[in-house]
Amino acid sequence: MSLYHLSVKAISRGDGRSAVACAAYRSGEKLTCDYYEKTQDYTKKSGVEFTNIYAPPNTNPELLDRQTLWNTVEKVERRKDAVLAREFEIAFPCELNAEQRKQLLDELCQKLVEKYGVVVDAAIHAPHTESGSDARNYHAHIMFTTRAINEHGEFSAKKYRDFSRDNGTQEVCDWREDFAGLCNKHLEQAGFDQRVDHRSYEDQNKDYLEPTTHEGPAVTAMRRRGIDTEISLNNDEIKLRNADAIELHEQIIKGLDQEIIVPQYINDRINELENELRLTEAEEHELLAEFASLDQAEEQLQTQQTQAIDYAYDQFIELQYEYAQYAQNYHHLENIKNKAIADKQRERDKSVKYMQKNGYENDQLFISAVYSSQVMQPDWFVSESDMSAFKHAQHKAFKDSAKDDLQQISRIYSELERHSKVLNDHDIDLPTATVEKSSFLGLVKKEVELDFNWRDLDAKMEETGEYRQILEEISAEQSKHDAQMRSDALDRSLLNQWSNDLEKDNKARREQENANKQHIQNKPENIVQNRPVPKKEIRNDDDSPSPGF
Repeated sequence: MSLYHLSVKAISRGDGRSAVACAAYRSGEKLTCDYYEKTQDYTKKSGVEFTNIYAPPNTNPELLDRQTLWNTVEKVERRKDAVLAREFEIAFPCELNAEQRKQLLDELCQKLVEKYGVVVDAAIHAPHTESGSDARNYHAHIMFTTRAINEHGEFSAKKYRDFSRDNGTQEVCDWREDFAGLCNKHLEQAGFDQRVDHRSYEDQNKDYLEPTTHEGPAVTAMRRRGIDTEISLNNDEIKLRNADAIELHEQIIKGLDQEIIVPQYINDRINELENELRLTEAEEHELLAEFASLDQAEEQLQTQQTQAIDYAYDQFIELQYEYAQYAQNYHHLENIKNKAIADKQRERDKSVKYMQKNGYENDQLFISAVYSSQVMQPDWFVSESDMSAFKHAQHKAFKDSAKDDLQQISRIYSELERHSKVLNDHDIDLPTATVEKSSFLGLVKKEVELDFNWRDLDAKMEETGEYRQILEEISAEQSKHDAQMRSDALDRSLLNQWSNDLEKDNKARREQENANKQHIQNKPENIVQNRPVPKKEIRNDDDSPSPGF
């Protein structure tokens, strides 16, 4: 009878293993693991007879590359103790040749793809006869993913649980039976009478034989180097006893008509095996219970993660609306401030033009350009110091009014970043809120999508004069205002001195003019004397005496 072997193993990150490293060893290739940032080079490994990747027809072509496939698995599986892949380790019937082994492997892997919809990475290894390995030990490593391929050709969000739930043991038994059927089918097609049997010796009514312990790669490597281990020594003893038991069983079958006394040690050994079997069954039940507990904890964790993702998704949308409200109010206050400053600036420009035509001023003292005398200030006049003080007051009032909005915007911004991290960690696109009003960017549209791409948000806030700059602007205005006030104080002092000097000069000039007028009036040629006016004699032409009056 041909040898039979099929075992199922889990490749888990919790055991410190890497799916990329396992694939590199089994395929004899050089692969780099992005998760551990480590390169595994097995290109010098001998004995790799055949490798192939099997996948559903709609699989993304990039996943058919071995390095891309297992690095994607490492990326998708985020848990530190995640099961990255499962592996079938099978032994081929020694009667089959290389092409027949390949056909058997193809059929088994296609069954895995059809049943679970997964990607399968398989490799056939030849025995290392130069190291003392059995020349019949042709075997294969069949790694397959824990997630199926969805309709988009990518890995699905959920894992299949056929091997980890309560029916995991039955699932393994079913696959052992299927593989035995495949082996016997290909043996028959190749023209061999030998058959394999997946059942235990007890189920085959061969309870007189003892099962051996699977040695695994570590024990096999030590055996090749000539190092004995407890497992290898125990297996050698079992093989010897089985050979004796088979020979004895054949004697019993052939000599049923004779009375044969079964040696007592066989009965003793059978009793020992029954005790060990009961212990093994108890350990198996304990292990299955532990698996069930782990599955339950994993499901609970996934439920909590789903709830956290849903909460973050809903909060992200709600906070966008709240952000838009505070941002819109903030820009409304900023527009009021800017409009008031612009209106005042127009009055200031008007005042400058007025002074250019009529005179000059400093600190509300107006001097006529024509008469060099003070004139009355217009009601609408705005001096440079008035303008500086007004801008300072507007900035301060805006800062006080927008303080609550700025605090709320900062709070919402932090919460949006926190929720976006949860969504990004699970590869979920950030949702956008749609509002039917003006957005905080000042774009008047019927529908505005608020795009919270965090790499661009700071730039947007800078472009629209957001709160990160307003404090610096107010501080700069304060410094400019203080410097202007100091300059104005100095100018007032100089102007007052100049005004006093001008008044003195005007007074001296008026006194000099009065003195000059007085001097001119006092000159002799300009003096009028009080002489008597001569009387005029009235004469009569006829020499008649003038009439008396």
